[in-house]
Amino acid sequence: MFDLTGLQQPIIAQYDGPAEGPPGTLDRRAAQFAAAGDYLDAARMAQRALKTGAASFESIVYYSVGVLLDGGMSRLSEVLEELNGRLARDFAAGPPSPRTQKRIDASLGWLFQTVGAQIAFHKARRDDVWHAWLSGCDDDLPERYGRHSAELRQRIQALLSRPLSPARLEALDAAVDASFCQFIASRRRDDDDAAPAEPAASGDGDPDESPAAEDEALRDDDGERAPSVPPRAEAPAFASPDDEASPLMVQLVRKLEAFYALIDGGDLARASIVAADIERIRGNFDPVLYLPRLFARYLDVLCRAGDDLMAHAANDESLSRQALQKLYEADIAAFLART
Repeated sequence: MFDLTGLQQPIIAQYDGPAEGPPGTLDRRAAQFAAAGDYLDAARMAQRALKTGAASFESIVYYSVGVLLDGGMSRLSEVLEELNGRLARDFAAGPPSPRTQKRIDASLGWLFQTVGAQIAFHKARRDDVWHAWLSGCDDDLPERYGRHSAELRQRIQALLSRPLSPARLEALDAAVDASFCQFIASRRRDDDDAAPAEPAASGDGDPDESPAAEDEALRDDDGERAPSVPPRAEAPAFASPDDEASPLMVQLVRKLEAFYALIDGGDLARASIVAADIERIRGNFDPVLYLPRLFARYLDVLCRAGDDLMAHAANDESLSRQALQKLYEADIAAFLART
């Protein structure tokens, strides 16, 4: 239904156009579907917009999600390659305008975050979609994905001024590594260790046993088989701090543990490399990327109440406002008790 050629449709004239187009246009309808989480319908609207030649860059990212949901996450490296190629072609003559840079950065950031969320959702459910994604992974995926992700990140950083999307791409990299790359590595180990043997007689095996490589991919960081998880809407809002952590947070914890181990072992040369990486992360730390579920409700409420809040923020210089701010900083209980 969605192939990569759709990502090659020319849209250069639309980069500085309205982000969603006028009411009723295909771009606007695609944006509405995407905002509601109806990603395949958004991709269909984007596909129609791309065919008319009147699409925006936002339609490119909506269509990209359709490519992945329709063809599987094994196509993720190809999508990143196409996006990198598009940016290279469309802006070969020079960088885009500041307004366009912000739109591209926001659109790519949305794409990386949305794809990462889809991976986390289906991995938690262990549903048919997840198993289909695993079965579609070939042994070259880790190398191919790593190369195309790095190339796109370099393109974004060279083309855009102070972009935020590379951090979201890094979070997606962590999710891909924790899911598909580890699964492939486990499958390779099982293939290397496999010895010829007579097939077990029917009924002799454990009926609950799954193939070793896939079983490894479904285990958590402690080596225990992860329990079945209900759909996100049915899951408790907060279960434990570990439940709130993104793959990026898990990766950060591992880096911290590696740093401590290297210091304890006296390996200062390698510890300095890890420390430099951690300092880079700390300097660009975005808590939403590391604890996304913790901030999800806040951001949802902020989207609904943002305009009303702006009216109050306009009085930021008033004496009563400043006093209220100081009360909040000094005693949050007293702040909340005020009427």
